[in-house]
Amino acid sequence: MASDVDALVAVLDERYGRHNWNLWSASIGGWVVKLNKEKTSHYGDTIGEALQAAIDYKPLPVVPRRPSLFSADGAGIYKAGKRGWRVEYRGRDCCVWLETKKMAEQWAKQEEERADKAYEDWMANYGWTLGKQEGVDFRYE
Repeated sequence: MASDVDALVAVLDERYGRHNWNLWSASIGGWVVKLNKEKTSHYGDTIGEALQAAIDYKPLPVVPRRPSLFSADGAGIYKAGKRGWRVEYRGRDCCVWLETKKMAEQWAKQEEERADKAYEDWMANYGWTLGKQEGVDFRYE
């Protein structure tokens, strides 16, 4: 004789796989279902309620963080002893060693172009998240 709980377990097994979710008794009472891939936990006073809460969960879209911009004009280029030239931006070293000052300036320009392209790509794909709330409308990677 199959129970309602067996049917709920079958739904979770089909959706997430047998080893990709866990069920346990909470120390404060009730039951918890953890969906490993989704990184979420769902609570219920009974096993059936906890399983149903996990089944009813609608995953949020996962979005990478917005890339930071880089300005070649704001980059500080300085001589670092005999080893060459360094670039810093906003008080942080960019971890590049370049042989000449001209190479350092070119690197800063290329980094600015790369950052602008990454920002434009992010805006085209994920700009819809601006004005939305993390955890309600989307989730960061």
